[in-house]
Amino acid sequence: MEYPVPRLPTTLFELGFTVLDPIVLRDYPGAKWRGLAGTALRVAVCHYPQRACQRCEERFDCAYAVFYKAFRPEWAEKMRRYESVPRPWVVKGELGPIEARAGDRLRVRLAVFGSAQQYARSILRAFAHGAHRGLSRRGQRMRLDAVTQIDPNHSGQQQDLLVDGGIAPPLPTSIIQPPKLPQHGRIRLTLETPLRIEREQTIGRKKQPQRISAAELRFVDLFGPLLRRCSMLTYFYTDTALETDFRGLNASAQDIQFIGRQLSEFRCGRYSSSQRKWLDKSGYVGWLDLPANGLASFWPYLWIGQFTHIGYGTTLGMGGYSVSHLGL
Repeated sequence: MEYPVPRLPTTLFELGFTVLDPIVLRDYPGAKWRGLAGTALRVAVCHYPQRACQRCEERFDCAYAVFYKAFRPEWAEKMRRYESVPRPWVVKGELGPIEARAGDRLRVRLAVFGSAQQYARSILRAFAHGAHRGLSRRGQRMRLDAVTQIDPNHSGQQQDLLVDGGIAPPLPTSIIQPPKLPQHGRIRLTLETPLRIEREQTIGRKKQPQRISAAELRFVDLFGPLLRRCSMLTYFYTDTALETDFRGLNASAQDIQFIGRQLSEFRCGRYSSSQRKWLDKSGYVGWLDLPANGLASFWPYLWIGQFTHIGYGTTLGMGGYSVSHLGL
C-alpha cells in the first residue's frame, strides 16, 4: 500500500561564529544555543515587554512567540488539551564537550519549517546579537560572521546571506523531496545528537514519562513519534496537513525490526527554573541498522526526520540523525 508523502517546506541555515572569549561547554549545548537568541529576539520584536506572552493579542504574529512559545491557535482541532504546539524549528550544535579558544570557529545549523520561514530573518539577527552578548552570564562572546542558506534537497545550491554586515532576506523555502529508497542492503540511522524516546508508565497512581532503554528500543518506538511530529508540523505550519492511515502505518511499523545497533549513553540534562532542580535528559548516540527491503512505507518519514529530529528536545537539537545506505 502506498501512503502520502508529507509535504514539509523547510529552510536550512548554517551559522558560523568566531570565538572571542574562551568557551567551555561540558554538556550537550542545545539549550545554550536556543537560549542565545531568545532574549535578543524578544527585545527586538516585543511591543509589550511587561505583558505575559499568553495574554498578548499579537502572540500568533510575533517571531518570539512563534519560535519560543508556539501557542495553539484557536482554530486548531488537534492538541486541544495543550496550550502550546511543536515549535517550528530546530537548532543543532556540535555534540560536545566543547573547549574553544579565542579565534576558534563554531558552527550551528538551523531548520525552520513551513510558515515560520517568514520570521527566519528575525531569528538570524537574534543569533547575531545574542552572540555579541555571549553564551552565558560570564561572557563567552562570539561574532557571527557567516550565514549560509542550504538547499535541503542536496542540490548543492547555497546562498550567502551575510552581506555588508547585514542579513539579506532568505531564499524561498523548499519542500523536502526524499530520494528513491535503495532496494537492497541496510539503511543506517546514525544518531548524531542524543536520542531520548519516552513512554508513559504508571508509577504509583500517576502516569509519568520514562525513557525507553537502549535494549528495549524498537522501530515502532522511534517511528510513532516521528509520524506524529510530521503530522503536527504540517498541520500547524502548512496548508497541506498530512492525511494518511496513521493506525495502519503504526501497525505496520510493529513488523519492522532493527538488524543491528550500537548505542551508548550520552549524559545531559537541564536546569528547570519552575521545578528548581536539575532534570536528567540523557539520551543515546550511536547507530541503528534497518533492512532496506520492506521500508518503502516508512522511508519518506525517515528521510524527513533528518531535518525535524525526533523524540525529546527536538528544538534543542536532540534526536538528530543522518541516513545512509550500506550495500551489504
